[in-house]
Amino acid sequence: YSLNRPHTLHQNLYLQRTATNQTKYFDDILNAIDHKNVIEFQLDSYERGKSKRKCAPVAIKEANHRWYLIGYDIDKKAFRNYGLDRVNSLRNIDEKCTPPPFNVDEKFAQTIGIEYDKEVKEIILQFDLSQKKYIEYLPIHTSQEIKNSSDTTFDVHLFLQPTYELKMKILEYGEHCEVLAPASLRAELKMTIEKLYEKYNY
Repeated sequence: YSLNRPHTLHQNLYLQRTATNQTKYFDDILNAIDHKNVIEFQLDSYERGKSKRKCAPVAIKEANHRWYLIGYDIDKKAFRNYGLDRVNSLRNIDEKCTPPPFNVDEKFAQTIGIEYDKEVKEIILQFDLSQKKYIEYLPIHTSQEIKNSSDTTFDVHLFLQPTYELKMKILEYGEHCEVLAPASLRAELKMTIEKLYEKYNY
């Protein structure tokens, strides 16, 4: 697959490499999507061990430096996301399936990462003024609006699902960012920070 051919790029263009085992099944998956074939594979779950899965694939999505297979699980009769770093022995089988409609753009339009089943909320973050140029140049999300700028802080308003990935994104900013709303997300971050404090308070 082309993503595994860095020699086709300029010798002085350096990209972050994706582990080979995440992209080695791309051609098989895309071929199955084109022909509405079912694929079968072994899923090596970090928590539940190994299991056999069958699904009708609908897309491959990148999130947080990992690739995910989005597919309609034949046995569970529901859509699932599978980290391709945990997929092994994937093969197309002689079985056809047209999955229910699943618009990838719509499902992930108001989320960060791979989760998409939470209620969208208005997220208000307050940043130190030192972060403003960075946030303007590299927005957190397309819904971002900057408001209430002062000599020391500014607020960022977002309309997003409060996912785990969003929480991790906020924590990346460390002491430069504070969650103002919603209260539930603020409480989650507070609990996480308190647990971190306990780890380092010795």
